[in-house]
Amino acid sequence: METTQRQGLQSDLRTLAARVLADAEGRYASAEHGWQAGVEWVLLYLENTASGLTEERS
Repeated sequence: METTQRQGLQSDLRTLAARVLADAEGRYASAEHGWQAGVEWVLLYLENTASGLTEERS
């Protein structure tokens, strides 16, 4: 995958993570048990995936 494509995907994933976080804010208090952990896992997964896109492949 080309560098520009990876950077575009990385940006898209980080934008998605920001939207998930914004949608989730304020909902934890009344949410079902485990919901916060699920959102945090998704955010971590998205960030790790985005970071992995810019790592050099050997």
